Amino acid sequence: MWPRSAAYERTSDISFPAEGLDGVLHGRSTILGLNPGESSVERRPWQNFHTAGRPNDHLLAEAFRDTPYWGAYMTDLVSEVNSKSATLDLSGETIRRDIAVLVEQLQALEHEERHSEY
Repeated sequence: MWPRSAAYERTSDISFPAEGLDGVLHGRSTILGLNPGESSVERRPWQNFHTAGRPNDHLLAEAFRDTPYWGAYMTDLVSEVNSKSATLDLSGETIRRDIAVLVEQLQALEHEERHSEY
């Protein structure tokens, strides 16, 4: 979920907004990436999908604008921070752990969605 903008560009501020989220964030759909990529800046909460510049997240913002996916939950399947997907630890243990975390997140979203008023 990005702040409203006339258009997003490589240098746009697409940091996660702290205000104005009521009625926008929802759990009706989930955007799932493979894993968080490395970043040259210090990682903060929500940063993976909310960085300007090289990661091209402004393209995601434009793709979801004015669609039912605007405000959707965005997360990653694998928790390992690594920009080289071919070197990810995809062992059975890692996948089971990360899928269990994803299931917990989706169950929490489902619970919130059922108990929210839109």
